Amino acid sequence: MGEVTIGGAKNAAVAILPATILAGGVCVIDNLPNISDVAVSVRILAELGASVRMLSKTAMEIDTTHLRPEPVPDDLCRQMRASYYFLGALLGRFGHASVAMPGGCNLGTRPIDQHLKAFREMGAENAV
Repeated sequence: MGEVTIGGAKNAAVAILPATILAGGVCVIDNLPNISDVAVSVRILAELGASVRMLSKTAMEIDTTHLRPEPVPDDLCRQMRASYYFLGALLGRFGHASVAMPGGCNLGTRPIDQHLKAFREMGAENAV
């Protein structure tokens, strides 16, 4: 009988990491995959003022208590397709946000028009 360890899911990780912004405190996230989108998401959080501490190869403690409501750096946004997740989290916490269009792999356009439409329906202005 053997044992298999299942790694964390990329799509879950890239949504959970920006969600730590909404907590406004300390979050411990476990089973994070070791992929570039996770690394970029963590860099974005750190650039915005989050304190990030590695607990193990797959676990991090993220403290967003002192996060600053600054624009997400364009160069980091363009490194991943799910950077627009930061838009909703920052809007929810601070009431305003600035995030560049997503980048990442070259699989064609990934429209975010439905996200922008939802933000406008919830009262966001200038969602372009």
